[in-house]
Amino acid sequence: RHCESNQNPQVKSQEVSMPNFSRKHYEMIARIIGHSNIPDEEILLLSTYFKKDNNRFDCKRFEHAVANHRDNNR
Repeated sequence: RHCESNQNPQVKSQEVSMPNFSRKHYEMIARIIGHSNIPDEEILLLSTYFKKDNNRFDCKRFEHAVANHRDNNR
Protein backbone atom coordinates (compact mmCIF):
# COMPACT_ATOMS: atom_id res chain seq x y z
CA ARG A 1 0.00 0.00 0.00
CA HIS A 2 1.24 3.45 -0.90
CA CYS A 3 -0.04 6.89 -0.09
CA GLU A 4 -2.21 9.06 -2.25
CA SER A 5 -2.71 12.64 -1.20
CA ASN A 6 -6.46 12.60 -1.75
CA GLN A 7 -7.40 9.12 -0.51
CA ASN A 8 -6.91 9.30 3.24
CA PRO A 9 -9.78 11.11 4.98
CA GLN A 10 -7.76 11.61 8.18
CA VAL A 11 -5.15 13.61 6.32
CA LYS A 12 -7.58 15.24 3.92
CA SER A 13 -9.48 16.88 6.77
CA GLN A 14 -6.35 18.29 8.38
CA GLU A 15 -4.86 21.50 7.19
CA VAL A 16 -1.19 21.32 6.25
CA SER A 17 0.56 24.50 7.28
CA MET A 18 4.21 23.51 7.54
CA PRO A 19 6.63 24.45 4.79
CA ASN A 20 7.87 21.83 2.37
CA PHE A 21 10.65 19.68 3.71
CA SER A 22 13.77 18.97 1.69
CA ARG A 23 14.99 15.53 0.71
CA LYS A 24 17.39 15.66 3.66
CA HIS A 25 14.47 16.06 6.03
CA TYR A 26 12.57 13.12 4.55
CA GLU A 27 15.69 10.94 4.64
CA MET A 28 16.26 11.70 8.32
CA ILE A 29 12.61 11.08 9.16
CA ALA A 30 12.77 7.73 7.31
CA ARG A 31 15.88 6.83 9.30
CA ILE A 32 14.26 7.74 12.62
CA ILE A 33 11.08 5.82 11.77
CA GLY A 34 13.16 2.87 10.58
CA HIS A 35 14.73 2.64 14.03
CA SER A 36 11.36 2.83 15.79
CA ASN A 37 8.41 0.51 16.16
CA ILE A 38 5.89 2.78 14.42
CA PRO A 39 3.23 0.60 12.70
CA ASP A 40 3.03 0.53 8.90
CA GLU A 41 -0.42 2.16 9.00
CA GLU A 42 1.06 5.20 10.74
CA ILE A 43 3.90 5.37 8.21
CA LEU A 44 1.32 5.37 5.42
CA LEU A 45 -0.56 8.18 7.16
CA LEU A 46 2.67 10.19 7.47
CA SER A 47 3.54 9.53 3.81
CA THR A 48 0.12 10.79 2.78
CA TYR A 49 0.62 13.91 4.88
CA PHE A 50 4.02 14.56 3.28
CA LYS A 51 2.57 14.04 -0.20
CA LYS A 52 -0.13 16.59 0.49
CA ASP A 53 2.49 19.06 1.70
CA ASN A 54 4.86 18.47 -1.21
CA ASN A 55 3.54 17.07 -4.49
CA ARG A 56 7.08 16.02 -5.47
CA PHE A 57 7.29 13.73 -2.42
CA ASP A 58 7.80 10.10 -3.49
CA CYS A 59 5.81 7.83 -1.17
CA LYS A 60 7.31 4.61 -2.50
CA ARG A 61 10.83 5.91 -2.09
CA PHE A 62 10.11 7.04 1.49
CA GLU A 63 8.51 3.74 2.47
CA HIS A 64 11.40 1.86 0.86
CA ALA A 65 13.90 3.94 2.85
CA VAL A 66 12.03 3.19 6.08
CA ALA A 67 12.06 -0.53 5.25
CA ASN A 68 15.79 -0.45 4.49
CA HIS A 69 16.53 1.19 7.84
CA ARG A 70 14.36 -1.40 9.57
CA ASP A 71 16.23 -4.22 7.84
CA ASN A 72 19.58 -2.72 8.80
CA ASN A 73 18.41 -2.25 12.39
CA ARG A 74 17.65 -5.95 12.96
